[in-house]
Amino acid sequence: MSLEIEIKEIQYFKKVSLNAKKEVRKKLQDLKGRILAGESTGDNLKDFVIVIHDSINKKKEKPYRQLEKMLKGKEGEQILVVKEEIKTKYPRNDIFDVDYMNVNATLQLGVLTSGLEFILKNPEDVSFLCDYDISKKPRLIIPSKSYVSKEPDSEEWELAKGPIQIDYLKFMNFCPNGEKTEPELKIQAYDQITNITHRLLIKIGIENISNYFISKRTFFKDDKSSYVEALDLLKIGNQAPENFRTAYNEEIREEKKGIIKKLTTQESDEKMIKSLLERAVELGMSSEKSIIQGEIPGKSFNIQEYIVIMCNQYEIPYSNSN
Repeated sequence: MSLEIEIKEIQYFKKVSLNAKKEVRKKLQDLKGRILAGESTGDNLKDFVIVIHDSINKKKEKPYRQLEKMLKGKEGEQILVVKEEIKTKYPRNDIFDVDYMNVNATLQLGVLTSGLEFILKNPEDVSFLCDYDISKKPRLIIPSKSYVSKEPDSEEWELAKGPIQIDYLKFMNFCPNGEKTEPELKIQAYDQITNITHRLLIKIGIENISNYFISKRTFFKDDKSSYVEALDLLKIGNQAPENFRTAYNEEIREEKKGIIKKLTTQESDEKMIKSLLERAVELGMSSEKSIIQGEIPGKSFNIQEYIVIMCNQYEIPYSNSN
């Protein structure tokens, strides 16, 4: 066979291959359209991957299969979803030398009520790619009646009704059993390249979630206490591990002592006093019948009586019901 003939054959097969790729893309678009119109392969997960990833490749299904398997039979168990945004900075002259890594984690904790669900979005409407409203995006649903959420660098959990929802874009780097990426601070270079990636961690069951909070670092408070606060807000505080509850109670006891100290040493201005009293009411100090030793030698306080008197004086709303 001459070289010219071989060249013509190569050109022919390239043309056939290109035409085949075009036909595959067309078939995939037709398939997606039929799924979005209501037809199904009989497998919601496969339907989701076809529509979202333009693929029938089983490798694309793998992380979803992992999560589906993790959730199977776990109804009634706690589930923690950790959505991480990882900012990594590199010197422009060496992208392999990491100067700084910062991890911002959004935490969502709930109680699983059923298996994994999928919500699709018409792929012809690409506006969702730039939309911050998750309700307008394709997403995964982790069913729960309610959940609590804490944003990065926040001390407070917030309660929300309904299921935990995961933007499918966050799912591209799913680590079902991975350890949390720890922030690492080094000397920062002036001229840097910043890379932002996302990672998703899923923890199921009290033991796994407890271990996560034990390992997680925060600048605000002991994470054992943070976990207890989340459970209390979900009204399942009785599920808190005993050592976590003990640490939480000790932290609250010390905070109450600190409030009494600041209120009685007259080092606080009116604005601070009102803030302290509002926090005291939040902690139930206007209704608890107990005695605490004050900072003045030989003087003790009936917490309820003292806080109620102070709240009346500074016009702070309170409850003194048991």
